[in-house]
Amino acid sequence: MTQISILMVSAFDPLPGEGRELIRYPILAEALVKKGVKLTYLTSSFEHFSKKPRIQSQGKNPFSVHYISAPAYHKNVSLKRLWSHGIFARNLMRFLKKEDAKYDAIISAFPPIEANVRLSIWARQKGIPFFVDVQDLWPEAFEAKVPAFLSGWLLRAWKARRGGVLERAKRVFAVSEDYLKSLNAEEKGKCFPLGAHFPEKIPPAFQADSEKIRLIFLAGSDQLPFLPALLQAFEKLPSHYVLMLVGRSRHFCGKKDTDRISYHHDVSEEEKQLLLLKANIGLVINELSLFSRLPNKLFSYLNYGLPIISNLRGGELEKLLEKESWGKCCAGDLSDFTEKVLGVVGEKRHEEKTQIFDRAKALFDKKNLYNSYANEILDDIS
Repeated sequence: MTQISILMVSAFDPLPGEGRELIRYPILAEALVKKGVKLTYLTSSFEHFSKKPRIQSQGKNPFSVHYISAPAYHKNVSLKRLWSHGIFARNLMRFLKKEDAKYDAIISAFPPIEANVRLSIWARQKGIPFFVDVQDLWPEAFEAKVPAFLSGWLLRAWKARRGGVLERAKRVFAVSEDYLKSLNAEEKGKCFPLGAHFPEKIPPAFQADSEKIRLIFLAGSDQLPFLPALLQAFEKLPSHYVLMLVGRSRHFCGKKDTDRISYHHDVSEEEKQLLLLKANIGLVINELSLFSRLPNKLFSYLNYGLPIISNLRGGELEKLLEKESWGKCCAGDLSDFTEKVLGVVGEKRHEEKTQIFDRAKALFDKKNLYNSYANEILDDIS
């Protein structure tokens, strides 16, 4: 039997050996390799998360990796990033035409837009099944950042180019059901969430100061505008509630610990795990318009069986919390924050955490998710 050969293109995701948590495409690649697939993985020479050149290390991956040259950028939403994407797309096609290898299928991460446009056209010309995987909605992510005088025609042009990619794709996969709906791709689409690496069982609960109820907020730069409202809402909780804020030093510049609020700057992964072990409730607070998929922080909390309090109303997170009884969604302005927090705290905290953990693992364990994803692709190819 001839070995199946698949090309995977992902400009952004971390690879094994780079010191970052694996997110999506390398995990799917490994799942496919375990099923006997010969997999070629193309990525950018520029690492998106660190904004630095990648450390190009061969031999640490169970698949062949090639680095496509792309210039640096420093802001996630910028003209320089778009220029970098354009150069990546050009160099990607030069590599493929020079290599002239035979593939049974192509799996491409979306965004970037331009690389997917060129790759999907090339795949159709070659008669190769093209699978697109939507990890973020572009150009919608740019909508609030693009000047008004540019936004109309520019966003329409981008959406038209994206529409061509979706039309040429054999299947459309996505991290979010809402993404598939907004793209009108439900008919040939399927959702596979990002998922998480769950331990075999929930880590033992941290027992010290057990009379305290600890809220933890893993904060990023997007959440900083909500910090004053969160602190104000938190002060209305009873005195035995404490709040642990985890983020970068620049996020908490000038902030000092109080009896009930502690700021944890630039913590290591081990230190973050200890804080999560201490916690009783995880907070997902953000701008409502930014999320129509499950945020990554959700999985960090569920790894430790934490119930969730969020202000993200009307999206997938609220539906999930409602369906699974994992927490509550409060008002976008946090006006009912106290009521919602008190509503998720039960007397048998460890038992509740274990139940949350077990149900979350059944739904979002990466090993199971990406094994199913690999099977879906191979079924479509055969």
